[in-house]
Amino acid sequence: MQSFVLRPTQFSDYSGSESESEVDSAPQPGTPALSAYTSAYISAMSSAEAAGDAALLASHSATVSTPAVYKAPQLSRTTPCGWIPNHTMTEKILRARFAVPPEQAIDLSILPDTDDPSVKRWPDVHDILQITIFGAPGHKLASGGIFKALKARFRYYRELSSTEDMVWKMVVRARLHNGVVFIQLDSVNRRPRQWTLDMTRVTVDTARGIEKKTPEHQSM
Repeated sequence: MQSFVLRPTQFSDYSGSESESEVDSAPQPGTPALSAYTSAYISAMSSAEAAGDAALLASHSATVSTPAVYKAPQLSRTTPCGWIPNHTMTEKILRARFAVPPEQAIDLSILPDTDDPSVKRWPDVHDILQITIFGAPGHKLASGGIFKALKARFRYYRELSSTEDMVWKMVVRARLHNGVVFIQLDSVNRRPRQWTLDMTRVTVDTARGIEKKTPEHQSM
């Protein structure tokens, strides 16, 4: 009997489009290899978590010369069975964490921009994603909407080079898929899957910046 060996093909480029039609689903096992940009980012994630994605952008040009096989990030935390988001408690936690007064809405307006386009005013991607998603209508937003909201608010993101913009979007997607508080909702009418926020899923050590699952969510 003749046997066949399937070999993965490699994509020559990844456009990094910010269209709302982007697919938010996490990569599945067996996904073909993507470009060297994606591979370089995945291999640098462990150091980027500690040093921040600014260091990743600075070193990116020196790490993309050799193509490598794409490694899928941790699968997203899709909507748990029977789960209902607790937006009321999430709002209370966010107000306390970011010192937002009761009369002020929690959205990107609470994060002032800077006149210097070379300065990333809010370097903590994890925190800025929480504010972006919670400030959206219905407290949910697809990845394409997140990119547009951040670019509309901050000059720094609008003036990234094409390569920096590509890496920045990969940083955002990785934070979403690996963040305990970010929940990816099921698709409705074949529209892009949206992200919502549930801060009750973790306890936050603000002094050390460590997130841990709350006991009732340990098995999720």
